[in-house]
Amino acid sequence: MNKKLVKSIFYTFFTGFILWSVYADAASSSSPQTVVTIGLIFVLLIAYVENKKLVKWLKVKNQTLEEMINTFSENCPDLIAYKNIKHRYITCNKAMCRAYRLKSFMSVKDKTTFELLPPKAAAIIMAHDSKVIETGKSIKYTIEIDHPSSGSKTYDVISAPTKKDGEVTGIMTIARDITIRERMRAKFIEKQKQVNDMMDNLPMVSFVTDKEGKYLRGNSKFLELMNLNHDELAGVNIAHTYTDAGTKTIDYENKVVIKEKRPLITEHLYKIAGREAAWYKEYRVPIINEHKRVIGITVFLLDIQKEKEASQQKERFIATLSHDLKTPTIAQVRSLEMLLDGMFGGLNEEQQEMLKLTLESCKNMYDMVSTVLFSYKFENEEIKLHCTDINIIELTAECCNDLAKYANEKNLEILIKPKSKIGQICADRTFIKRAIANILENSISYAFEKTKIEILIKNHNKNLEIQIVSESPFIKKEALEMMFDKYRGQASYNKIGFCLKLHLAKQIVEAHNGVLIAESKKSDKNIFGFIIPSSVNSQTPLEKVML
Repeated sequence: MNKKLVKSIFYTFFTGFILWSVYADAASSSSPQTVVTIGLIFVLLIAYVENKKLVKWLKVKNQTLEEMINTFSENCPDLIAYKNIKHRYITCNKAMCRAYRLKSFMSVKDKTTFELLPPKAAAIIMAHDSKVIETGKSIKYTIEIDHPSSGSKTYDVISAPTKKDGEVTGIMTIARDITIRERMRAKFIEKQKQVNDMMDNLPMVSFVTDKEGKYLRGNSKFLELMNLNHDELAGVNIAHTYTDAGTKTIDYENKVVIKEKRPLITEHLYKIAGREAAWYKEYRVPIINEHKRVIGITVFLLDIQKEKEASQQKERFIATLSHDLKTPTIAQVRSLEMLLDGMFGGLNEEQQEMLKLTLESCKNMYDMVSTVLFSYKFENEEIKLHCTDINIIELTAECCNDLAKYANEKNLEILIKPKSKIGQICADRTFIKRAIANILENSISYAFEKTKIEILIKNHNKNLEIQIVSESPFIKKEALEMMFDKYRGQASYNKIGFCLKLHLAKQIVEAHNGVLIAESKKSDKNIFGFIIPSSVNSQTPLEKVML
């Protein structure tokens, strides 16, 4: 019950009670009927006054409510219109006037939809309006209207009945312009189609998952591989549908991609959809939104089974070749050393000199074969680093001692010059020594006779820097850039053996997340060396200094 009405009734009865008390004395002098009549008259008068107040209040409230409704209707961006059951407009809001190019809401009065809109759209609207009138229930639908002035527009429409005493008296229509949204949706669908077409044309299996690994889409090659369709894969965790040879799921790879927000490239021996296990190279790429959050992962699978088989054959060939070359070479070296030691009788000077040259040639051959083998293994990631704490100055001194004979032949002086206090570094001792030795040997080979070679060792931030400075012929930039190249270096280098050794040095340095230093000055001073992290555990490769 309305609070005003309750208050009015209360005041009426309260006032009546007071009046009854005031005129109670009349009861002794007058008949009871007279007293009751007087009291009722006063009660009715007060009730009349309070009712007038209530009517006035309700009128104000209704007026306020109408103003609120009108304000909302006039300022609402949606198109609002009222029609009677004969499908003729009663009124509309400003948004509809603007959309239909009408001067005012009076322009629609008594008009039908056919008088305002193209016939096709009008027929659809009238059909829905008729259903609303027939059923007395609201209807929601979408319609495209080709306006002669403003072009084609798409609307979401709600048609609702207006009722009085349960009978439908008219129709209220609210239409929302969704043209931009629909155009965006159409563009999205088109882009999605382009993405799907692109994925289908890829030469590899590809699919997309959410960050939990659940399937979103895949190309035709993926569906063919899995022998399933989109519906069968929807919501499935793809990581559980194919496994490695040890039947371990690959969820952890997704976690790495999501956590580090970077692509991950791996090789696995996968068993997929009951097929025989085969080698695949897998590329996992994070999908990052505008908030820099990973929302999904794109996976590419490349069948490398044939490449793996070919690589294994190549490995066997290299191993056999290395064995077949190294074994007789070692035998030759030992035989020559035994001859030079006089185990089979004395030799004259000419014979000794001849044997020394032959021995040196055999040792060079053995060294070259070893270099080729090491380089091959590095390229195929067969060699793992075994890092320990090493004294780099002592290690460099060992390299100098090993090459002392070679340096003395050219009357070269080799000096080790630490530029700062050098502590221990964490690296693979064997390979770092080989890298230093290979670069130093190259510097000795091309240094001018009776000159100095300086080995500068210094700390470079959290990195170790080694520079081997020699006086030697100027090297053009083009040749300098090719010296560490396995193939191009042979064309610019007179000594193939040194080219291979420099290439191996490059591989060792890069395996330690380091970079090479290569510089040639016109003052006949060449600088070769490298920079590596003081700890090989650092996973951030250094920026290239030279080359």
